[in-house]
Amino acid sequence: MNDFAGRWCTTYGRMDLEQSGTHVKGVYQALEGIPCQIEGQVRSDVLKFDYREPKARGTGSFQLQRYGMFSGQWREDKTGNEGVWHGYRGFDGVWDTTFGLLRLIQEPDRVVGIYELEDGGASLEGELRNAETPAKPSPASRSKTPADAAQETTGTTQGVASRLVFRYQEPTCQGEGWFELDESQWRFHGKWRAAGARSWESWGGQRVFPTANLKWLVVLEAHWQRVLQEENYSLGGMLREFFARVPGLEVRHRFFASEADLESWCREILYVPEPVALVVATHGTPEGLCGHRGILRPEALTKNLRYANNVDVLHFAACYLGNGSDGGFARTLCRELPFPISGYAAYADWAASVLVDFTYLDMILEHGLTPEKAADQVKQLLPFAGDRTSRQCAYPATRFCYWPAGGGRRPSAKTTPSIPRADEDAVRKPATGTPKKTATSSPARTGTGQQAKQRDGQSERKGGN
Repeated sequence: MNDFAGRWCTTYGRMDLEQSGTHVKGVYQALEGIPCQIEGQVRSDVLKFDYREPKARGTGSFQLQRYGMFSGQWREDKTGNEGVWHGYRGFDGVWDTTFGLLRLIQEPDRVVGIYELEDGGASLEGELRNAETPAKPSPASRSKTPADAAQETTGTTQGVASRLVFRYQEPTCQGEGWFELDESQWRFHGKWRAAGARSWESWGGQRVFPTANLKWLVVLEAHWQRVLQEENYSLGGMLREFFARVPGLEVRHRFFASEADLESWCREILYVPEPVALVVATHGTPEGLCGHRGILRPEALTKNLRYANNVDVLHFAACYLGNGSDGGFARTLCRELPFPISGYAAYADWAASVLVDFTYLDMILEHGLTPEKAADQVKQLLPFAGDRTSRQCAYPATRFCYWPAGGGRRPSAKTTPSIPRADEDAVRKPATGTPKKTATSSPARTGTGQQAKQRDGQSERKGGN
């Protein structure tokens, strides 16, 4: 059984939960600071609850995706209105900061983070302390580390650990710092300094919550052409044009040539707070999937995507996904990734596989089916999507397959693979900016919401002396 106890920053404001056995009760601040009640029971990693507000009552459920995050929904009894309800524990989530977008993942004993710079990916790792904002340091204490300062601080915020003391690692420098959450859990302020430096600089951030009714289709594609004489064609280009008509869908198409490219684009997906359908399009051989520079190892995907709970499905527009001495490339990914995988187990005709790709993604992105139900629909609508076809069918069987995640469910917080330590992230990112988008929190049930905030691309980088 998983523990929902603690302070959460949710779609509808700050929430404090207490848990005794399977029983959970608490308070959230949804209506201009008026306390609203929530109470329910936990089974496995799901909390089913009743909520009570001054003018509304209803039911809902939260599913713990990992230690620091839950996703869920609510439904009002009287009107039948319903919506999503997400929550993040402590520092967990996506933040728009002084130095661009930052993804923090909170575990019981530590917090790790990933952020982007023009010359590569950067990481941080630290631990939580109970602390209030410290007083202005005296000259004698300016040389102390964040850990020293945190140890001397005696204040707390209702017993909730609100200070993160960390070390950061960048491609060309490293250093230390601290973040402290404000009372709303929506913002943090903090300081950082490079190794060997005496002065501290500011580093602040504000949460980026998922935008209501927004989802993404991200296509990462290797160039199919091997020689100059081949004509230009692209699956991602066709998908971009086809799905441009779907409201509430952001489509991004990027190319990769190597494992380092693929790792970099997968890392970018961590900064998207909304649901993502991810497509990887490349050549497949009996030896495995390949880019222009050799066979692709599963680690190129699992290194960053293993804690991408925002990904709904990873679909491979590639042949021979079921091959491999260890039971298949896809099965290797399923052991480590918290979402389902789909693709083609053997050779697939280009035109036949494109028809399957479009139908499958359309079922998910426009018709709202789950990936599992979309896979079933594809095989009903397109007979050549299965393992066999009739003699009258012009297309050979594509052997389209669907592999559920972790035996059919997302891993719980206790089974989510450990996150790489800060000094293990040595991936370099091409010097390209990230696409801008406007992100707002989901509106409250009263129709009010947070003001839209522009998400900037790359900011100035932190540097060492």
